Amino acid sequence: MTDSTRFPSALASWTEAILGPLESVHDSSHARENSLVWRVSTETGDHYVEVAPKPVLHAREVRAYREAVPQLGDGNAPFMRASSVRPRGQPPESLCPTVADPA
Repeated sequence: MTDSTRFPSALASWTEAILGPLESVHDSSHARENSLVWRVSTETGDHYVEVAPKPVLHAREVRAYREAVPQLGDGNAPFMRASSVRPRGQPPESLCPTVADPA
């Protein structure tokens, strides 16, 4: 793996359990302090891992993936692979991550 300095090890373990071994990790965070987004590469391709800044934002994003994205049709929006609800502010193993494939 490369570029993984900010990617917490507990999040890497969770991600690998879903996608398999990580080949590379690149910070893809937005230009704001609370943005935690990484592009990870695996044998199956590129995926995005995001940690929501607040549980309510995580719940909103997961709901959008489940309800709105299917209405957009295949290939028109990212596909959510997995999510886990854990309160932010807890140790790294307690983050609220989401894994999605690019559109």
